[in-house]
Amino acid sequence: MPSPTTLNTLIASSNSKSDRILSAALDLFSAQGFHGTSMQQIATAAGVSKGLLFHHFADKARLLDALIDALQQQLAPQATAVPNASPGEAFRSIIDQIFNHLEQAQPLVKLLVPLAIHIGGTETFHQLMTQKMLGVQA
Repeated sequence: MPSPTTLNTLIASSNSKSDRILSAALDLFSAQGFHGTSMQQIATAAGVSKGLLFHHFADKARLLDALIDALQQQLAPQATAVPNASPGEAFRSIIDQIFNHLEQAQPLVKLLVPLAIHIGGTETFHQLMTQKMLGVQA
């Protein structure tokens, strides 16, 4: 599982301009929040022009979508079953893996939790977490 300090390395592995933009957006969104970050700040941090930024991402919402997609692909938890484990041991192992994943994905969590709460309040955030964690409708 990647460490938080290497998360941007995962995004920017090809060093393409769009990957540099995604990496800069992750840094800025995590530090300043989505609403506190301008497209100009992202362009400057990525070392590209604002026009090129808009060529790759039509608006900040589409940039966020692309960032979440890229991070989700890179950080998808790989829960593995423990061979010959009791049901309790297997459950603890999977829970440990999930929390390890969340710990390693701190920049993503730091970005998504405030956004989820901002968009729908704590009740909506709780429902989304329940749906994702249990795979059920809350």
